[in-house]
Amino acid sequence: MGHARMTITRQSGKEFVAAIFLVDLYCLGVKDVMGGIHKRTMFQAMLPAVYFDGKPEVIDFDLARDIVWGGVQYARSLGFEPPSEFEGEKYLLGVETTPQNNIIFGGPAGKPLYVVGPQDIPENIIQSLEERLGKDGFQVVYPDEF
Repeated sequence: MGHARMTITRQSGKEFVAAIFLVDLYCLGVKDVMGGIHKRTMFQAMLPAVYFDGKPEVIDFDLARDIVWGGVQYARSLGFEPPSEFEGEKYLLGVETTPQNNIIFGGPAGKPLYVVGPQDIPENIIQSLEERLGKDGFQVVYPDEF
């Protein structure tokens, strides 16, 4: 719900430099980043675990970059920064740009929708959203509401 897993790769000889960005388009932007250098066979074996709920779809690099950078920018507008691992992997995206594709960030009601994740501290995130947007400026969904 409102999340995208973007795998950005660059081939270097027989190895792949790859980063996987988990992007929350509804509120928190980049929530998780995993990167590294992999041999082709290891990289191909890793993908099914990353995309456990379906086959990954190949999209244009510009769209993938816009989803990641747009998520970062949207989350920053709400007071949230990407995890520290983002700094070490963002070079795969190129320079930060304003999204050119028509990607809609925010929840279906036109305001941030915070979907509580298993590793979140919801009280802190909700407090931050309340301070910035007021009590009615966003929505919250807890896992048991799915």
